[in-house]
Amino acid sequence: MEHQNTEYKSDWKDEYLRGIYGFANAQDGTLFIGKNDLGDVVGLKNAKKLLVDLPNKITAVLGIVANVNLHQAPLGSYWDAMPVPGVPASDLKPETFDFLVQKKIYGSP
Repeated sequence: MEHQNTEYKSDWKDEYLRGIYGFANAQDGTLFIGKNDLGDVVGLKNAKKLLVDLPNKITAVLGIVANVNLHQAPLGSYWDAMPVPGVPASDLKPETFDFLVQKKIYGSP
């Protein structure tokens, strides 16, 4: 079940970068892709491609490193992404928040 430090998404959308950004600011949290809101595996069609593309996107856009792990389950593949623990908000790229607002990925304060 989703809670403050866990989010489940059935497929990847770039807008989910805001969740990873939030987890990095809170220094805790995991985003699961390929699971429904209850945490049940629904599978992910492009899991292997995302395993390569998303760590690069997270680093390029947010300026942080995230642990990304691919899991195989009987109902399909899913992966999790967790910002590396201990990454202070001050380590995020200064322009990251402005970029997320501009792309309408994150609301303005």
